[in-house]
Amino acid sequence: MSRIYLLKSGKRRLLSGLDGSPIEIHELDNIQFEIECLDSSPEIYIEDYKVSLKKNGKFFVSEEYQFFRESFGESLIRLYTDGKSSEFLVNVLAQKVTCDKALEIIDFLYKRNSNLLKVDFSRTTIEKSLVSDKEINFEGFIDFSQNLINFLNKNRHSLKILIKNKVSKKFNNFSGVINPEDVIYNLDRLFQDENSSEVIINNNFYSTKDIKGESLYDFYDFYENRSILSGLIYTKNQLYSIKEFLSGGQVDNSFSFDKEYSKFTNDKYNLSKIILQVTSEGFLKRINIIIDDLDGYIIFLNKKLKINHTKPIKPVITNLVKNSKFYKDIFFMIKCLYECGTFGFSDITSKFKIRSMSKLYEFFCFYKLEDIFLELDFKIIEQNMCGDIPKKTTLDNGLTTLEINYEPLIPYIYNANESGLVRRSSGKNFNYYNPDYVISIKNKLISKESYYILDAKFRSNFSLKKYGELENLKKKYFDDLGYLDIEKMSISNNVIFGVCLVYPGDTNIPLEQSSFFEKYVSLPIFNGIPMKNGFDKNHIKQLIEYTL
Repeated sequence: MSRIYLLKSGKRRLLSGLDGSPIEIHELDNIQFEIECLDSSPEIYIEDYKVSLKKNGKFFVSEEYQFFRESFGESLIRLYTDGKSSEFLVNVLAQKVTCDKALEIIDFLYKRNSNLLKVDFSRTTIEKSLVSDKEINFEGFIDFSQNLINFLNKNRHSLKILIKNKVSKKFNNFSGVINPEDVIYNLDRLFQDENSSEVIINNNFYSTKDIKGESLYDFYDFYENRSILSGLIYTKNQLYSIKEFLSGGQVDNSFSFDKEYSKFTNDKYNLSKIILQVTSEGFLKRINIIIDDLDGYIIFLNKKLKINHTKPIKPVITNLVKNSKFYKDIFFMIKCLYECGTFGFSDITSKFKIRSMSKLYEFFCFYKLEDIFLELDFKIIEQNMCGDIPKKTTLDNGLTTLEINYEPLIPYIYNANESGLVRRSSGKNFNYYNPDYVISIKNKLISKESYYILDAKFRSNFSLKKYGELENLKKKYFDDLGYLDIEKMSISNNVIFGVCLVYPGDTNIPLEQSSFFEKYVSLPIFNGIPMKNGFDKNHIKQLIEYTL
């Protein structure tokens, strides 16, 4: 059995799998890894960076280093050992300088594609008797609240008819409106009263205040309708709690929020807090609109239909509910709201993909790249989405077709069944490559197709140079990659015109000093491209021209 330990400040922690709680560290912490296993050559990766290991007794040990210096948010550690792979999470808090840089990127992404920033802001449930013991998902709860309001709004004009009533008898003390039959059957209760004009018999005035009569009336105050009102009031109260949290500048310790919100001291910042700062305005607008609508329906049920509310009521399926589509639908929605902790992001890998700054930076680069192509008179003709992620975007300007593929799987050559890019070597742990972006450029006049491979790195110039990231990318995506032509049974990397990394810096990172004259361009291109506010339009235009 393999074990991996993380050493920080003299403390040794055993990492647990994805189903466990991630260890919280700071980006500048000095970290060391120890691996205990039977394998003679284990491998450990932080994201896609391979950590060097040395044998020390029964352990394989890394150097002590600030491995998470360029990380922010949930960072994934991969361990390959004993023929198996394991994944672990650490939650990295960042200094203000990193936070400020991230804030600009997150703000841009939110304006461009707000759904990319979904993150489960969770808090402990309040009404334990009704609500699941699991954590409520903020975004999920708001979504379900919106579904409930949409359903009610759709049925607004027929709501009085859809909500069932029962008929009951009521004993009346008459006060002006008298049923003649009640008078006839209660003649012994009449008495003459000169000051009363309630009943006139033979010009004599009689009082009817002692007459008791019965009448039939419609009432709505029973279990099923109380359950609906209870659900609306519960939803409103929960939304107010979320609103109170989102409106606060600082976290209030009186709330039992998830521990990730309690760690914003000592100038350390959590990625979820930064995302929350950007997205809270949109959340608050949604919540206010939903609460206004809820108030209208609560007043209608409580004041107009005289349905009472004393405490939360668990929605249980009764015969009335079974026989009414309206009641079945609304009971299901209320049940979802009470048990909202069971919805949302259950797969921690999906959470990682959107809660890691490295992933957000990849999306940031994509939209900046898309903007440049649009400036160069390309038009988007097709976009394939996987959820909210643009997996494949096709652009065209009449003569040239561009395809931007996000995280495409490039198979090992012997696993390929069609023409395209392939990996030449057999990987020890996985037989494919998975770069951030592959851009294909096709000249429609001569049917010539060329490729650029881009990898986004939310890291510093110093770190990228120190660990030779550009050299590593060249080895993977040029030296070990090729285009397989099934018909010609040939493979070549001549169609790969460049492998570049994109990072939030200021200067280019060339692979090596060029010995060519400055007026010549050495192809293929291997370069680290700085990209803060956007790509260099002229540089991207030249890359396209080189391939045509």
